[in-house]
Amino acid sequence: MALSNENKDYIYKEDNKEFIHYSSKNFYTEDEKELISSKMQNSQMFSLYKKIDGKYLAISFLPIKNVENEINSAYMVLYKNSDYIEQVMYNYYKMLFILFLFILIYFFYINYKYRKIQSEKNKDYIISQQTKMAALGEMIQNISHQWRQPLSIISVLASGLKLKKECNILEDKELIENLNAILKNTNYLSNTIEDFRNYFEGNLEKKKFNLKDIVNQCILMFKEEISSKNVILIENLNDIELFTYESELKQVIINLLKNAKDFTNEGLIIVSIYEKKEHIIIEVQDSAGGIPKSIIKKIFDPYFTTKHNSNGVGLGLFSAYEIIDKKLKGNISVENKEFTYYFNSYKGACFSIILDRKNL
Repeated sequence: MALSNENKDYIYKEDNKEFIHYSSKNFYTEDEKELISSKMQNSQMFSLYKKIDGKYLAISFLPIKNVENEINSAYMVLYKNSDYIEQVMYNYYKMLFILFLFILIYFFYINYKYRKIQSEKNKDYIISQQTKMAALGEMIQNISHQWRQPLSIISVLASGLKLKKECNILEDKELIENLNAILKNTNYLSNTIEDFRNYFEGNLEKKKFNLKDIVNQCILMFKEEISSKNVILIENLNDIELFTYESELKQVIINLLKNAKDFTNEGLIIVSIYEKKEHIIIEVQDSAGGIPKSIIKKIFDPYFTTKHNSNGVGLGLFSAYEIIDKKLKGNISVENKEFTYYFNSYKGACFSIILDRKNL
């Protein structure tokens, strides 16, 4: 008989030498000894497990009551190698490893998505800046076309007035008429600048406007250049009131008109706006022969262009698609169409914008 290694308040007796028993004083930690003592004091039945020499050992404490069925007078302690606990612990560590692996994969996925989003933001910013630069170049080009004729008229009228004044043949009536013509052309130049300023102002607020007026303003920017190419411009415009982003829609229409103007020579450009139930439809039809089937699906891709590098960077139609699809919640598409005008047959690309009043 000796003091029990499990609990110093008990005496240990081993009835069967075949049973496993660990009598070393260092077998249990101090925390384990306190736990065992506490549970035995309360006459509890409980179990522990420990890992010894790579094997898991199940230790069961079973209280034994006296003959009067009162508080336990002894404890039976059983030590047994447990394959079940070993399997449970194996599964536990395997689950921990899988969980760690999942967290690691998730972390790398989040990091990848974050980098991708940042990359897309940078890409969108670069495209946005390039679009603005391309649009700025187009604006300057259009201003030069718009101003060429009025400036020529002003120059001719001013030179004529100066010459007649020097020759003392200038009459008051002619002076007033020529000055009025000069004022008319300077007002035209001022209005042109105002149109372009509004175009690039980029007002992000929705406003009410007449779509026909906006289309007319856009057409005016290209009218002289279109006429100089012997292109007939046909306008089928209805009065339609809208409440949406005026500046953004104007930018799209200008892009479509410029595209039609660049490709059409000695033909037709037809601009139509009309309403069909709850849909507002804007169409720009040219007679340039159409877009080859091999590239028509790529026409709205960024940096895709069929023009020479000096004439286009492939952002105009991409910008138009982004505005209509994301900003105005509409649809923009292109298809090749054959049509007849005054008994002559033509074929060209028709760009269609469909806006739903419910989404504006």
